[in-house]
Amino acid sequence: MLPQRVDNSALLTPDNRYVFLYDWTLYAAEYSAANLGQPIITADWNVYLKDKTLVYTSAECAHWNERFLLHFVPRDLAVLPEVRKGYGHDNRNFGFGQHRAYRVEGRCVIEQPRPEYDISVIRTGQFTDAGRIWEGEYRLPAP
Repeated sequence: MLPQRVDNSALLTPDNRYVFLYDWTLYAAEYSAANLGQPIITADWNVYLKDKTLVYTSAECAHWNERFLLHFVPRDLAVLPEVRKGYGHDNRNFGFGQHRAYRVEGRCVIEQPRPEYDISVIRTGQFTDAGRIWEGEYRLPAP
């Protein structure tokens, strides 16, 4: 079941939680399909790289209530906190509505900021306690 729109600022989830949305009309042009270009990852949610932001879109708001996996692999592991160096990536997992979330042209759109350091690989997807729902990887070209 999809979240139900309460008004222009919030969605009510099936488990009666409110997810507050930014005014998506302000972003309709910016995040229209025509302005996003080609996705870097095509899956249940398409993922686009727009400036310093990852933009996730899904026509069905697929698995909107499940956690998102997001790992950034830096070109220089020295930029990672000591506890992350052994893993070789920065873990930025998140949930729907934890960051900017919109409904644009009938699609769900999520903005996720990129770290400031130089990235070599972006891994993302969604997961449950039972395992991965979907996963994709994008290797950024060397600078």
